[in-house]
Amino acid sequence: MLRLFPFKLTRKTQKFLRDAIYILLFAVLYYVISGLSVLLGSTTGEVTAIWPVAGLSFAVLFIWGYRFLISILLGELNLLFLEPIKHEQLWIATGNVISLFLAVWFINRYAKNKDLFGHTGNVIYFLFFAVLLSSLISASVGTASLYAYDIIDAGSLLGNWWTWWLADIVGVLVVAPLIVTWHQEWHIHWNRAQLIEAISLFLSLSLTAWLIFGQPLSESVRAYPMAFLMMPFIIWAIFRFGQRETMMVIFMLSIIAIFGTIMRVGPFVLPSVYQSLLLLQAFIGVICLTTLFLMALISERTKLEASMSRFVPHEFLSFLNKKSIVDVNLGDHTEREMSVLFSDIRGFTSLSEAMTPQQNFNFINAYLSRMEPIISEHRGFIDKYIGDAIMALFPKNVDHAVQAAIGMLQALNDYNETRGRPGRPKLRIGIGIHTGLLMLGTVGGQSRMDGTVISDAVNLASRTESLTKTYGVCLLITEQTYQKLENPKNYKIRLLDRVIVKGKTNLVTLYEIYDADLPLMIELKNKTLTQFEQACLSYHQANISVAKQLFENVLLINPQDDAATVYLERCHAHLRNPCSNNPTTS
Repeated sequence: MLRLFPFKLTRKTQKFLRDAIYILLFAVLYYVISGLSVLLGSTTGEVTAIWPVAGLSFAVLFIWGYRFLISILLGELNLLFLEPIKHEQLWIATGNVISLFLAVWFINRYAKNKDLFGHTGNVIYFLFFAVLLSSLISASVGTASLYAYDIIDAGSLLGNWWTWWLADIVGVLVVAPLIVTWHQEWHIHWNRAQLIEAISLFLSLSLTAWLIFGQPLSESVRAYPMAFLMMPFIIWAIFRFGQRETMMVIFMLSIIAIFGTIMRVGPFVLPSVYQSLLLLQAFIGVICLTTLFLMALISERTKLEASMSRFVPHEFLSFLNKKSIVDVNLGDHTEREMSVLFSDIRGFTSLSEAMTPQQNFNFINAYLSRMEPIISEHRGFIDKYIGDAIMALFPKNVDHAVQAAIGMLQALNDYNETRGRPGRPKLRIGIGIHTGLLMLGTVGGQSRMDGTVISDAVNLASRTESLTKTYGVCLLITEQTYQKLENPKNYKIRLLDRVIVKGKTNLVTLYEIYDADLPLMIELKNKTLTQFEQACLSYHQANISVAKQLFENVLLINPQDDAATVYLERCHAHLRNPCSNNPTTS
């Protein structure tokens, strides 16, 4: 970075000098723009009908702070150019500073947030304080000053006040939203399709504006409301782009219309330039007012739909071929093959009993907030939260579900490191995954309905998750999921069991994936993998004695293998009473 001073400055001094430079630069800009405005719009001799610096000043104060009030004083009083100060200038400058200060202060005090044009309530505050009140004070103090120093007479007082007030209003309505929205949305970039559409918008806008304000219109043509041909472009910008593009359309239209009217061209031409500009300013003001409210309503609807997507996922709507939640009807449904993931915290009931209700919510939200991004990163979406449990769907690829489950378990290991204080036991979760056909749709009544998934596959995924407690493992998948993995060798997998789960009659083959286990446990399970799977096969072939011996060998190497312990207990029970247990059921 280029150093402005050959010596080192403190941060406080650097900030002071930087602010001073910005204040001086804005003072120069204020002086230049106000001078051009007077040159273009002074049709009565003393008061200009064009005053964009009112909106510029409000935007600068609103975004960057009250210190730029100094710039307004310097620009109004021409102090930068050492011109003598007139008494009326001092009063006018004081009125402008006070009016702008009050407008920004009241808006900062009452507006919900800095999104000034994204809420109808904020727009109302902007219109009342920045447009009406600020312009009222500025116009009243200004014209009173001119009258007090005999610059205007009583007969022209009202006309000058009206011109001043209207110029300030339109200046704030056109310029302030343009600067504020561009400051808030400067980081938003167009993709290629949006760029082509934006070019089309502004080219067609320019052509239409030239047809209306770029050439003389006959009396018969001027009788038609030609100016309203501009409205479709504003609506186009609102619905297809955003606030900054919409305000750019308004700004371009205003510039073209003002210059056209000054050149005595367009539908607003009246016998005098003064009357023409006042009529044009009134039209621009109404258009801006309508646009600001429409922008706020669209923004609120967009935010509402974004908020609703936190309850009804976008993916759910896309599967139903709906663009918005307002398009969803009772009974809409579709059938898809997906992988269903269920997860649940082990021993949550005992954990929650030791916490207050507020601690319970804090705990659950802290846990779920770590799990949800992992599911999204792996192209899944959460269908619902059931207390501490999660039901997630993965529509594209089985591997996404498995990788998400592994990521969730690894994130839990990291989370447990932060919970390793006395009185805060480490968490354990179980995850079950099954793949099958699902019916997604809406159920309920006309006044209350909900999106849901109906399928035997959902029940099986839930049963699979519950079996992780039985075997003391973290992640189980079914045969249907295993068969659809792109390459099972990419994971640490072992055959675990063939069981008849509750509510089913057919055997379900289960596999354990232990990629997220602790390194030592992974090493021991890898070492005993062959013996463990041979033992499982022997057990299900009713070779109980062989299975017993193999499970004992596994436990000699890995005493913490809970699944082998479960099997060994079954073998002992079967050997004591061969008729009491069917080794192929669980």
